[in-house]
Amino acid sequence: MNLENSIVSPIGKLLNTGAETKFGARSSILDPSGIIKANCSLWVNNLSNSVTLSPASALSRTGWIATGSVNNGNASKGIDGNATTRWDSQGSQVAGQWYMVDMRTAQTLNEIILDVAASPTDSPAGYNLYVSNDGITWGSPVATGVGTDGMTIIPITAISARYIKIEQTGAKGNYWSIHELYVFNIIDDSNTSNDGIEVNAGDGFNFQVFPNPVSTGNSIFVNSKTTLPYTIRIFNISGQLISSGKSLNESGSTIENYPLGNLKQGVYLLNFETSKGSETKRLIVK
Repeated sequence: MNLENSIVSPIGKLLNTGAETKFGARSSILDPSGIIKANCSLWVNNLSNSVTLSPASALSRTGWIATGSVNNGNASKGIDGNATTRWDSQGSQVAGQWYMVDMRTAQTLNEIILDVAASPTDSPAGYNLYVSNDGITWGSPVATGVGTDGMTIIPITAISARYIKIEQTGAKGNYWSIHELYVFNIIDDSNTSNDGIEVNAGDGFNFQVFPNPVSTGNSIFVNSKTTLPYTIRIFNISGQLISSGKSLNESGSTIENYPLGNLKQGVYLLNFETSKGSETKRLIVK
């Protein structure tokens, strides 16, 4: 079996053990779990369809204390640095459940990420996010929303606080899980910097997409540095095509604007295709 420019979301393992020699994949999005890539007949320019997160810019969680309204004994597993462990509700999601973190000192924060990539459907059915400086007075929620599969990104207006509490406002049959909770104080320089995604779409034709992360409702910009026509596609983590467009730069324009419209917060897959090749990168909408 050979895949090219494909998106595969199988139920269970993609390959049986030892079947790699009869399998090849190029420029595709798939789950590589259990696949020994070196044994495949072809493995070139592929991207995992599982959500991953680099927490290098997150605030240090050393000394932090986590508690939960249920399963309190496992609350610390939501901030232990091990994405294979978790805190969970030990049952269906019910409004009123909560998970709280004491950061021990007041810190400035403007984004919370709940990573449940290892249990992707266990994001909260709905949530209120509260902050406090004494763990008693919470006031009104600083953010409300609905969890997204794999990872829930909660941007807020920058605020100083010691305590964070996430309260469940919805209900569904799944557990509510938190494999890792990360707190960020992100300095947004997207209006002055072109830092973003570097895409190699074949034969040295590089494209730059910025900013990444991008705020919901805004646009991404593509610096092509060439008039080579390209197609841009955005998929959700399940592999469903959300939007697509073609370059307008045949006239020689080098920077183009692609509005994201009503794209919700979450992690997406951004695919570039030219006559020279194809590459897919992750795009974060916050």
